[in-house]
Amino acid sequence: TNSVGTLFFTPSDSTFKKKFEKLNFGLKDIVKLELKSFYWKADTLYGNGKQFGGTYQQFKRVNESFVSYSHTNKFGFINWDAVRVAHLKATQELAYKVEKQDVLIKDLQKQINELKKMSSK
Repeated sequence: TNSVGTLFFTPSDSTFKKKFEKLNFGLKDIVKLELKSFYWKADTLYGNGKQFGGTYQQFKRVNESFVSYSHTNKFGFINWDAVRVAHLKATQELAYKVEKQDVLIKDLQKQINELKKMSSK
């Protein structure tokens, strides 16, 4: 769903896409985002109650790919699709780091066990 609750889908089939490029954002950007709670000003049409997210300006400072700007309406949008993909990329990066650390931990545990055997002799 989008920010106003409208359900929509975008085709993901590769037959509809071209010019694939590696992403230039991920964990390094996600950790810089300052997510906050906020309330919309009374003169906006965006509802009431506590909301969660950030601002166009702050997300733009982190990564230009995270925002879009409406020259017609003169205001900026957070591109939540880009942020969502960056979050997925960050998760992949963390999973890769965990895998590497698991291998290192197993190797270190093996070395510890060998040292224990040597010291008990």
